Amino acid sequence: MAAITPQMGAAGIYTLKAPWNADLLVNTQYTCVAIRNLSEIVANGGDPFTDYYAVHNLDQSVYNTDVQNGVSMVSLQASDNSIVEVPTSYIAAFPDGGGVPYRVVLLSVPLGSIPDSLDLSAISAKVAADVQDIIGVTCTVRPVVVSNALLLSTTDAAAAETARQANITNSTTDYALYQQALSDLTAAQQKISELESYILTLQGATPPVPPVTQLPGGTSSS
Repeated sequence: MAAITPQMGAAGIYTLKAPWNADLLVNTQYTCVAIRNLSEIVANGGDPFTDYYAVHNLDQSVYNTDVQNGVSMVSLQASDNSIVEVPTSYIAAFPDGGGVPYRVVLLSVPLGSIPDSLDLSAISAKVAADVQDIIGVTCTVRPVVVSNALLLSTTDAAAAETARQANITNSTTDYALYQQALSDLTAAQQKISELESYILTLQGATPPVPPVTQLPGGTSSS
């Protein structure tokens, strides 16, 4: 069978012929890290037939044919450092560099020391919603405790809570600024509506019904 030899360092998804195809991890990137001719392995005291062919239930004639055809053994390494040794005669296709690598990623958010009684359900839901809105990934946020309990005195605990609440009140994050701007806008709209009604009352007219504004999510505001 014809032999296909990848270049050193060629990384991506490899396709192998049976029986070597069963050795590959599914949807896993492999990198060609070594290429050794069968004759070279034998000359260095190795036994490629016993080590590679016999364990894959291939007979001596298949091995002899590969030796005559100048077949090489290719070492393919996965990201977990596992190695697959395969003859070039059993490589059906090797990567052309067009693959898109995907990895499982976790975002870690250290919260420091907080009281056990603090309810994290609201912030967990907010983080999950932001992840969905910004990058389109549905996730579940799970609090993870990474230290043993540290007991604070009642006085120290009260001081820590006061400082934490002050950080919320004095926050200048984009979210905090948005919430403040939204609150200011609501107050301004209410003030304008009251002034319009007052002016119309002075003119002896009936105050108009405030227009209904459709908000996202199907709710409405007057």
